[in-house]
Amino acid sequence: MHVLRAEIDGRPATVEELLTTTTVNYGHFTGMTAVDGRVRGLDLHLDRLGNATRALFGTTLDTDRVRTLLRQALSGLPGPVSARINVFPTELSWGGLGDPIDSRVLVLIRPAPAVVTTPLRTRTVRYVRDAPEFKHVGTFGLFQQQRLARLAGFEDVVFLDERGRLSEGSIWNLGFFDGERIVWPAADVLPGVAYQLLRRGLAQLGVPEALRPVEPAELTGFRAAFFTNATTGARALSCVDEVEYALDPDLMDLLRRGYELAPWDQV
Repeated sequence: MHVLRAEIDGRPATVEELLTTTTVNYGHFTGMTAVDGRVRGLDLHLDRLGNATRALFGTTLDTDRVRTLLRQALSGLPGPVSARINVFPTELSWGGLGDPIDSRVLVLIRPAPAVVTTPLRTRTVRYVRDAPEFKHVGTFGLFQQQRLARLAGFEDVVFLDERGRLSEGSIWNLGFFDGERIVWPAADVLPGVAYQLLRRGLAQLGVPEALRPVEPAELTGFRAAFFTNATTGARALSCVDEVEYALDPDLMDLLRRGYELAPWDQV
């Protein structure tokens, strides 16, 4: 992993400080692409961090300070980079789990990954992330399911909830096109920032949509499937299990236009 910058509370991270993030599996984060000190959906990223800190740590996160820390870490780095903000415990003990937890902020800057546009092959598996509404560091299960999917000849995985309904992908939100409207699975999922921005943009374009439960039996009735996250915006799925989907260039162009309506916010 090539790291451009790693700062904790505004200072270069030390090995000792980073040990906490690797040995204590409790915390949350957000990730984004930044270009010349600007990001899309900055308000949503900061809200995500603030809400998760209240729920998981029982404390209030100064999101203005987080913005300042991100701005500092991005300073002087032109072009696209990948920024990740982790909120992790200052100290966590078994006996103190019932108390408010003080936190620290790690800002990690890496080169932005190459954007891949080829359709993705996926399979379904019944799996629900712990506390799916939060972008937390408990990622073992989802990465294991992603690995098992690849060993089975697929590239990624689509999760089914306790009722067997489609919910979300490993690290992305799932969407379908039925020929008339965009269909989003209604389930307990992480509402991704890219997902929220795309829905805002499609609403501005007047694109019909529906948020409803989606059963696996409905997969053959959709004309196209896609996913959305902060790295790719929107990318097509070529299959979900044995159901194949042809690439729909017009749909992908519509999704791209909807996503790109989101402004770049100056950090």
